[in-house]
Amino acid sequence: MEHLTKGVNGVFLNKIFFISTYSGNSEAFLNNTSERFKIILFEKGSAVIKYNNKNFIISPPCLMIFDEHDSIDIIEKNNLSYKILLFHPNMINNNFNFENIRNGTNSFSFTEGHDVSLFDIFLKNKKKIYINLGINFTVKISDLIKNIENTITGQKEKYWPCVTRTYLLELLFLFQKIINILNNDFSSTFNYDDFINYNALDVDNKKLDINKILIYIHSNYQKEITVNKLAQIFYTNRTTISKEFKEKTGTTIIKYLMNLRIQTASSILRNSKLEIHEIMEKAGFNDISYFQKIFKKITGYTPSKFRKLNTWITI
Repeated sequence: MEHLTKGVNGVFLNKIFFISTYSGNSEAFLNNTSERFKIILFEKGSAVIKYNNKNFIISPPCLMIFDEHDSIDIIEKNNLSYKILLFHPNMINNNFNFENIRNGTNSFSFTEGHDVSLFDIFLKNKKKIYINLGINFTVKISDLIKNIENTITGQKEKYWPCVTRTYLLELLFLFQKIINILNNDFSSTFNYDDFINYNALDVDNKKLDINKILIYIHSNYQKEITVNKLAQIFYTNRTTISKEFKEKTGTTIIKYLMNLRIQTASSILRNSKLEIHEIMEKAGFNDISYFQKIFKKITGYTPSKFRKLNTWITI
């Protein structure tokens, strides 16, 4: 079911939120989803899809990303399980639509321009994106889509549209960062001309791969992450993982993690009315004083001041 829902308690009056989730085995919606970006998570089974009059074999777990003009058909399937998320750009910012995010209008503020970059995965690639997933990444994406579905169907929280938006922001932010990481790891094993294929596989413990460490960090930044824990997960030692990570990224593991968490918190602050302590937890912090200290150190502002200067939402 598609949710075109006005806000509750007068908080979000006159703002209509366009977002949909689907799961199961009904494919009727796939050719009736214009004016929506499409994220399709194939979790298990197998399928043959038709896109641009060509057939492609899908081997889950994998992720496919389409723009508002694309339509696909699932023409064959075997024990297929999937989740689909459809959304309009105004879910991120009420000022966004397909025309102005494509035209790069100068009317956007600096922070709005930053948020528009989250749509690059839909807009800037002529080819469509296909990501082979490992189990951890699959579970993370599946949980976020499920959280979106539960929030928009239940509408139990006062600021449920903001909560929905934060889950969507997490999802898009995760895609953006993972693809940026994998752009240096292009795979030629998937040779269809219509798709860019990335392999975001689970950890291969036989070899230290900084890209896989980055993927782990971006998939688990909300949890406790330490250098020692990463060294244990990747079967190496603290000295080696720290040295090779800095050679690859130009920064330390902890600085990279802190910047990622603050970037996540900044995006949620700009685009929601969630309380500071809720945003802190979503960004992976559990101490408000420490969160505020690190936030100000990186951005130059307290979280409250940053929100006041950059949010598009009336506080």
